[in-house]
Amino acid sequence: MKKILRHALCLALASILFTACEEWLDVAPSSQVREEEQFQSEAGFQQALLGCYIGMTSDTLYGQALSWYLPDLLSQTYNTFSSSGNNYGFYFQRYSYNSTHSHRMVEAIWERAYNVIANTNNVLKFVEKNKSVLHSINYTLIKGELLAIRAYMHFELLRLYGYGDLAHRADKATRLTIPYVTGTSKEVTEQPTYSEAITNIVNDLKAAIALLELDPITGAHPADFYAMVNTDGFYDHRTSRLNYYAAKALLARVYLWEGGEASLEQARSLAMELIEMNEARGVFSWVVDNMDVSLGLSVECLFSLNHSRLAEKVFDYFLPDFKNTDYGMLYIKESNLMQMYEVAAGGGVDTRYSKWYHVDLAGNALPVKIGSTQAVPTHVSMIRLSELYYIAAEGYGAGAAPDYGKAKQLIRAVREKRGLNADFTCNDAASLHAELRKEYVKEFVAEGVLFYFYKRTGEEVIVNSVGTAIEMDDAKYLFPYPDFEIQSGRVQ
Repeated sequence: MKKILRHALCLALASILFTACEEWLDVAPSSQVREEEQFQSEAGFQQALLGCYIGMTSDTLYGQALSWYLPDLLSQTYNTFSSSGNNYGFYFQRYSYNSTHSHRMVEAIWERAYNVIANTNNVLKFVEKNKSVLHSINYTLIKGELLAIRAYMHFELLRLYGYGDLAHRADKATRLTIPYVTGTSKEVTEQPTYSEAITNIVNDLKAAIALLELDPITGAHPADFYAMVNTDGFYDHRTSRLNYYAAKALLARVYLWEGGEASLEQARSLAMELIEMNEARGVFSWVVDNMDVSLGLSVECLFSLNHSRLAEKVFDYFLPDFKNTDYGMLYIKESNLMQMYEVAAGGGVDTRYSKWYHVDLAGNALPVKIGSTQAVPTHVSMIRLSELYYIAAEGYGAGAAPDYGKAKQLIRAVREKRGLNADFTCNDAASLHAELRKEYVKEFVAEGVLFYFYKRTGEEVIVNSVGTAIEMDDAKYLFPYPDFEIQSGRVQ
């Protein structure tokens, strides 16, 4: 961990990470002086905050690996690779985390994620140190977003490198997990238990939410209230950053992951609060029958990351009419797609099936929302509206007095938005889980969500594209810690 922090802070000071944000720090021997200069203006703080988001769009994180690529390979969404072709995804699809190709990526994800955390902590330090530089609105909102970023990144590390199915683990209060780093010291951060890590994430998010009550997206104040600080539209397009709604949705996601009865109730309550707020204010819209889904799905996103070069990346993997020797292509065979959307049972009217894919001449289906000849993607979905309905539905199915009727109503609300009106069974825990599983499969292709549903609920079998039933266990669900962490005494 010392190695990570030292490397990450050097990156922060030397501007390796933030050069895309107009070189917010210079590479110079006097980097500490440059850093002090950076945080002597409000514009400097704004650039530093944007730099944290830019760090999240790296290929190692949400620009590729942790969004539309690795999680969907792990969930067996895409066609099974027939050859490695020097493609690290081949090994992840087989849960072979210690091969040369995959092991390198496992370590890179860990290091890059902690790099973003270290940079976030560095900005937070100066937010307090140079508080007098900031207008009160800037202080409140920038600090709120930074705390939410720190929580988001730690939660992602917990989901990848930590155990799933926490609801059925008796050792949450004693088993150690990923370090929760809140400072900029080079000293080694002690590992918390799972319960402590969840508490740390929850506390950061609660603090962020309290600050983000001032967020323009809430409509609590008129636009002119923000005029003095909204220079160059800094507080426009709030869904491209961790806003008030997104932070609350993330908190609901965290409670759902913890899985205890009280946590599920909290998750349900938060999700329902956001659903009702959106129904009243219409902040987020549904895509019903819009072919321009790259743009359309963004209106469903509570939080997405802007990535101007995303199209360049995805078109290397989602390519219509590719050659048989292009072993790294991502696609779903049309026959498998029909099974996913239950076409034989009337699912062909589902717009997720009829509108969200481009099927090429060879019968290979490509998700239009992330890449095709018809759409130019520029955003990475991080939290989307439909997930709130599924979280709330799962919450209504828990506890001593489950309400399966309400759970069914919430699932139906999403299905109707997708043009699917057929009835379905949802009258006990097993049927609710089955319907939610099908919905996650249909709804989140190329968004990196399904794998975490499987891991969180302890799915025992995942079937790949060629029909092989893969028996899942902790070894397959768990990314191993990097070698340098194990050598430093970390335990997993």
